Amino acid sequence: MDEPLGVTIATQIAAQDGADPVALEPPLYDVIDIDALERLIQPESHERTSFEGIVSFEYQEYTVTVTHTGDVSVTPADASQPKPDRTGDTMVDCDGSSVSAGAARE
Repeated sequence: MDEPLGVTIATQIAAQDGADPVALEPPLYDVIDIDALERLIQPESHERTSFEGIVSFEYQEYTVTVTHTGDVSVTPADASQPKPDRTGDTMVDCDGSSVSAGAARE
């Protein structure tokens, strides 16, 4: 990847609407912690991550999906589709610890 992941995501979202990526409202960083996502997907050479999978989040009327390889897709969110049951999925905190998505977070 030649550009930061956040730039790639913003550019692809903006392309859906023919907008300027810098002018996205709300700003992308208000919706997702881009720094944490970049550390997970694009770790520095001294950092190790064994993350394999995808991260998806909604931004406006789109679903943004980022794979562990850094591929980004932006597709229209289908409000008529029920949200998937995430019980049993694993979420990874910025510190590398994992928490079951179905578990209560304190």
